Amino acid sequence: MPRATGTLGYVSESHWRVVFEGSPIGMAEIDAEGCLTLVNPAMGRALGHEPDSMVGRLIADFIHRDNRADVLDALSNRGALPATAQPRERPMMHADGTLRWAELHLAPLPAHDGERGHVLLSCVDVTTRHEREWEVQQLVDHDATTGLLSRIGFGAELRAHLDRVQAGDPMGCVLAIDIDHLRQINESQGDDVGDQVIASVAVALDQRLRETDPVARIGGDRFAVLLPHARGAQTKVVAGDIVQHVRNQVAIQTDGRLRQVTVSVGVAMIKSKHLTMAEMLASAEAALEESKNAGGNRWTLFQPEAIPESAEPRGPRDTASTARLFDGDRFTLLSQPILDLRTSLIDRHELLLRIRQDDGTLLAPAALLDIAGRSGRIGRIDRWVTDRAIEVLGSFGHQPELLFEVNISGRSLGDPHLMAFIETRIRNAEIDPQRLIFEISQKSAVANIDFAREFSHHLTRIGCHFAIDNFGAGGLSILKHLPFDYLKIDGEFVADCLNSRTDRLIIEAIVHVAKGLDKRTVAEGVQSGPTLDYLRELGVDYAQGFYVGEPSALDNGRR
Repeated sequence: MPRATGTLGYVSESHWRVVFEGSPIGMAEIDAEGCLTLVNPAMGRALGHEPDSMVGRLIADFIHRDNRADVLDALSNRGALPATAQPRERPMMHADGTLRWAELHLAPLPAHDGERGHVLLSCVDVTTRHEREWEVQQLVDHDATTGLLSRIGFGAELRAHLDRVQAGDPMGCVLAIDIDHLRQINESQGDDVGDQVIASVAVALDQRLRETDPVARIGGDRFAVLLPHARGAQTKVVAGDIVQHVRNQVAIQTDGRLRQVTVSVGVAMIKSKHLTMAEMLASAEAALEESKNAGGNRWTLFQPEAIPESAEPRGPRDTASTARLFDGDRFTLLSQPILDLRTSLIDRHELLLRIRQDDGTLLAPAALLDIAGRSGRIGRIDRWVTDRAIEVLGSFGHQPELLFEVNISGRSLGDPHLMAFIETRIRNAEIDPQRLIFEISQKSAVANIDFAREFSHHLTRIGCHFAIDNFGAGGLSILKHLPFDYLKIDGEFVADCLNSRTDRLIIEAIVHVAKGLDKRTVAEGVQSGPTLDYLRELGVDYAQGFYVGEPSALDNGRR
């Protein structure tokens, strides 16, 4: 049957007409000029128009102006359209002025008498799905308690800025911020007061910063800020203002008087085009540790090749004193117990490196690890920790079921000497390799995926276990690459999970994935009995944190 304008023009036109008119999917025919020549009732309902009133109008009238170009491009090149419709999701304009998201399919129709062929447009309304996806993304990208960005949302902002930096001049900085003495506030005043302090600090930070400066809550009492346009002097002013502003704005009532709340700040400048998100956060965290070790209520500027610049610095003062801290004689290990939530027994501990300073105090190595990595000392540190762990483990012959978790830095993953050292040391000590669980952080695994894969496969071959530490929702993609045994759920999701629906959803998702893969989970940062009960009910396998037990000295052969 010859084709007529405004029809689908097939031999079985009557059948097509029935399908076209009765289809629950919006359908329309578009001519060579982009005008609608046929519109079915479903299309009219989807966009709030009578079908007849749409005929003769341009399809562009119903597509949001920001998304017209590629659809019109496809129509103008209809000869290049494949024989089967290719979907594209675009916002359409409803008669009431609102946007309706639709999955659009464009497919060519046969040409007639040398004319350019018409195009069949199919339109599936996916607005509800888009709204749900947006809500889920908001939950993931924002902290439910404070309304600030979450660690994931902040990571997206920081990665986007670093991408821009690669195409231009390095500029901006990252601030890591921690509330001083929040644990003591929780213990003396209760968790409700602690939560109020967190919320008040969040408000103070939001007030002090510009809308263009992303601010996030990345942990229980920890925040991060990106100053994308800040340079040297300006950065120092902002860091100092944040410390002062929080001190002036946030206070709690204790013993009948107001007590000021203070924060510690670590600042890391973006000085290179080739820095990664993990490196920037690690540098800011290292400077933050320096501020906290100096007593808090101050800021510190991270300087990779020098001593950190601080408002009131304390600790290692020069390169020589810093180098002395890497002497193995100053290293010591603490052990933190890990509770089996099924048996309520403790049969494993995580070993934590500490460095003894001249005054006898123990220093967490975070502030020095970047220096160690750049100077080539990090491999020696990892070998010392591993050697000491195997030595002590071997001395616990009366507890053959005891397991130790040992942290390995990301910079050591590609070191073949370390892998050979581990294998030789285990064999010489005559211990069961299954009593050792080596763990690397999710960040290190993502940044060094090839090395992480090789390292984890090597550990599996010799019989050791492997864990991914500080695991969160953003690490799911690495699971298919690594033969892991444990997922250690990042404490930032655990600490406030009873008050944060987002944190609970993420923990539940991690547990679900782990169980589906027949792996085990360890919740870090457990700070209360109700949190422990929730994790046990959820099916988490192990828990660690100050509520389970604080780190304590590791004695050779005794506990």
